[in-house]
Amino acid sequence: MLTVPALTEVDGITVYRDDTHFNRFYALPPAPRVRVDTDGRPAFGLLAYALSEEDRAAHPELGGGGGYLTLDTEFAVTDADRARLTEALRPFVVSEWERLRAGTPEERARPGAADPSPPAVEFGTPTYTAGAVKLDAPASEALVRGRVAEGSRRCWPGTPRCSASTSPRAGPRWSSGPSAATPRSCRSRSPTS
Repeated sequence: MLTVPALTEVDGITVYRDDTHFNRFYALPPAPRVRVDTDGRPAFGLLAYALSEEDRAAHPELGGGGGYLTLDTEFAVTDADRARLTEALRPFVVSEWERLRAGTPEERARPGAADPSPPAVEFGTPTYTAGAVKLDAPASEALVRGRVAEGSRRCWPGTPRCSASTSPRAGPRWSSGPSAATPRSCRSRSPTS
């Protein structure tokens, strides 16, 4: 488990110590980033669509088209960051190992203290128990006509206990909760229905 306050900051990355293993650290970057796949490409998708001239002529209230943007984000350090952190934290691990080996019986009994040489720097993954995610996007009606509302849980059409509604200005809004009575309650209504 990580300890507070942070031990140090290296190149903008906040580093916390573990409460038991003196050679284990938890590194948190300053901000989330778009995840990249195994080929190094951003995990990003854009489905864009346009309406035909005939559809727009028949329904002048319709815009020129729209789309859906999907992206994966992660809140983790890169392998390159981890290598730099390992190098920066190694002297701390060596000095802590030397201090514990010469310390009290309780200190000498700590994991890694009795090893014949200083243990390697390790990184743990923090456990997040709560939080919120927000994506800031343009609010200009010239750029964005409607958007999916923010939420704290995934809720896709067809998901049990999920309901959906549409308003002419805000676009579709998905929500979850006790108001959705059945697994088939996820439905979308047009502004005219």
